[in-house]
Amino acid sequence: AEGARLCCVCEAKKGKYQCPACPMKYCSVKCFKKHTELCTKSTLRTRMEIIEKKEEDRKNKVPHIYESLTEEHLRRISASEKIKLAVQNSELRHIISTIDKSGNREIALERAIKSNGDFATFVDAMLETIETDS
Repeated sequence: AEGARLCCVCEAKKGKYQCPACPMKYCSVKCFKKHTELCTKSTLRTRMEIIEKKEEDRKNKVPHIYESLTEEHLRRISASEKIKLAVQNSELRHIISTIDKSGNREIALERAIKSNGDFATFVDAMLETIETDS
């Protein structure tokens, strides 16, 4: 569901259960046990360090878009009539927004490509646009 937080341990499933000692959510007994190794009834500072480390690890795993795309790539994308037309589709914009808000963008992107042919076509168009030789 939109806005649902993924499990703080495996990041593969929705976090259904909340840790009794902190605001983190987990999906199973197995993940709860792993989480409790890090989370005891510790101070808020320690909990915040765990959350910040998780966010830092997530940022390091998937580079920020502006670190991946050059100015030339961005120019090509903004000039592409095919892409301009595609992003007028509200369903496509919703998919992009959902991926952007996801706890694990890489997995959300893969799922969207597999489950929506129009989105897969859009991704192909984006790649063709940035990979075109000058």
